[in-house]
Amino acid sequence: MVEVIIQYFKVKRTKGDKNYDILCKRQKEYTHCLKKNLEYNAIDKIHILLEDEKALEELKLEGIDITNNKLNIVRFYKRMNYKDAFEYANKFLNDKVVIVLHTDIYLTNGFEKITKDNLKNKIYALARTNNVDGKNTGRGIHIKKIQNKKGNYCCTFDGWCFLSPLKNSIIENSNHQQNVWGAENKLIYIFKTNNYKVITPNSLKLVHWHITDIRPGQNWNWITIDGNLIPHDKRHLYQNKDTVGAGIPIELGSSEMVNYL
Repeated sequence: MVEVIIQYFKVKRTKGDKNYDILCKRQKEYTHCLKKNLEYNAIDKIHILLEDEKALEELKLEGIDITNNKLNIVRFYKRMNYKDAFEYANKFLNDKVVIVLHTDIYLTNGFEKITKDNLKNKIYALARTNNVDGKNTGRGIHIKKIQNKKGNYCCTFDGWCFLSPLKNSIIENSNHQQNVWGAENKLIYIFKTNNYKVITPNSLKLVHWHITDIRPGQNWNWITIDGNLIPHDKRHLYQNKDTVGAGIPIELGSSEMVNYL
């Protein structure tokens, strides 16, 4: 059984907004994923770190039973950084298999097979699918090759599976948002340079539910390897065929796709 940490928030919108209808649809995409995760038997509990009180009201409006025993609603009341999620796991979910997940993702298969022994000094960098019964549900993942190495290396991630607690050195260096370009590649770098083995098991299935393809509240910057933010239109200064987001060398910022746990 796994413990899932997400942040739920209300998509900012007003009825006078020209994008009002599609923003409402985006909200329902987040809720759809929450409902699917509540149905998945491999999840023991979902810890929702609320961005603000409006998010709680939105949960109710979207038909979520906030008294569901599978939900732990945390009045967090700020935008969640990775550091926040990892600190929460260390404090409240010690010796648990934990997944920090993007809000527009739901788990479907394979997670019931994870054991604590699987995750000793290991991180699963979770890669999504964007296809459900032949229907495209969002953008796919980026896969690269590494010179003189076999296999595929994933550069796009939507969740992190680990055995809590994480090392304090991870938490100290992960104080950045999920929705900054390159944020996940920077996490790979942090994990690897702290002696964790990082892999992407093909047997762990999760769905990216982003049909609207709209990104409300997106931080339109890229994060660099040292944590600085650069404008999206300057990203070419940090990208080439040998690097991934944040200007990190492929081998340090990607995860090998494997057929084992």
